[in-house]
Amino acid sequence: MERHALKRDLRHVDHILSGTIVDSVGSRIRSRDVSEDLYLLAHQAAAREGSVPIIQIGNTWVPGLEFQFDGDPWKPERRVAVKRSREQWADKRFQVDSASTRDIPDLLARPLSFFLGSRLRSKSSPRASVSPNVAVHSREHGWQVIYTPFYLAHQNGLGRSTPAHGFVPPGRFRFGIAKPGRVFWDETGWDIPTSSRIFVPLPPP
Repeated sequence: MERHALKRDLRHVDHILSGTIVDSVGSRIRSRDVSEDLYLLAHQAAAREGSVPIIQIGNTWVPGLEFQFDGDPWKPERRVAVKRSREQWADKRFQVDSASTRDIPDLLARPLSFFLGSRLRSKSSPRASVSPNVAVHSREHGWQVIYTPFYLAHQNGLGRSTPAHGFVPPGRFRFGIAKPGRVFWDETGWDIPTSSRIFVPLPPP
């Protein structure tokens, strides 16, 4: 896809998602980041000929997102969807399978509703801030603390443990830790912002 079409397509996805949210809850929720995730999932499914990896975290199956945007986040016309060199699904506690694109809306419905419900209750802006709003503790030093929205499995780096400080937008998120070749996700969903101490009891003994 050409880069100049990305802004148009993202606007279209965001328009549909925003309308669906208003119809469901009667209120607008800033959801551009969610729209970008959905766009990348669709892009990934097309690249994989209609197949998407899914990961069972706790009792929930969620899509595994292997793509991200490359380029200046403030200039959508210069961004492009690219695949990471490798996405790790190394936590052996969780099953990994694949699903077709027609199964993804049903998989997303419940965890995405939790995420958006959390954001609806929050007074915070989802726009990135230079001020950290979370501190994530773990029992290991030197690991990369990662986080993902509740409706996906996708590694976003927060910082080195422990603790790791950074900004996470409002919504429900999972946290984990990673090193090259090793990734562990905690099953707990955290509503951000939170006044509670976030502790990731990983890796498992």
